[in-house]
Amino acid sequence: MPAQTSLLDVLMDGLVTHLAQELMTDITDPLDADNKGGVVRFGKLQADPSVGKVNILIHYGDEDWKHQLYTPEVRGTVGWDMPMQEIGGLYPVTYWVRRFIVELKVFLTGEADRDEARRNSHVVLSRSEWALTTYAVVTDQDSFGEQAHNIQVRDSYMRESGGEGDFIYRGQIRFEVFTKKDPPAP
Repeated sequence: MPAQTSLLDVLMDGLVTHLAQELMTDITDPLDADNKGGVVRFGKLQADPSVGKVNILIHYGDEDWKHQLYTPEVRGTVGWDMPMQEIGGLYPVTYWVRRFIVELKVFLTGEADRDEARRNSHVVLSRSEWALTTYAVVTDQDSFGEQAHNIQVRDSYMRESGGEGDFIYRGQIRFEVFTKKDPPAP
């Protein structure tokens, strides 16, 4: 394990733990068996998706959802309208918008009722959005002076695929974490 830490990995590890707690462990009502998380992990599933039924996969942003420096051009377009820098000091503080994606794969194989499958899938989406917004994102500084301050869900969707008796829903939640990065010491 490296001696230095990156905020990106601190956030990812914390998110996996938090989402597993909220979407798997804390769901105890038998009526919620079809919308309880079966797998919560970082990265690709790399397993039979029908075993866990509800698969929640967390990824860093991609080419279309990049991390972004918070600049005057970005200010107000990402949901936050905050000052870009602090006054005083020799080196400017920078702010970043760190971006992540939660991929939702809901495999309701053997489900005969299309409406029930839809309801369960949308509970997964809503519960996942809620869990993200309840994550206590404030962190200590990493080895490079970056610290997380705020999280927001930016957009999401859930769509149906599969067919009669094997309803499959696929969805995605894109979210952002606002961070502050202190300059290196002189």
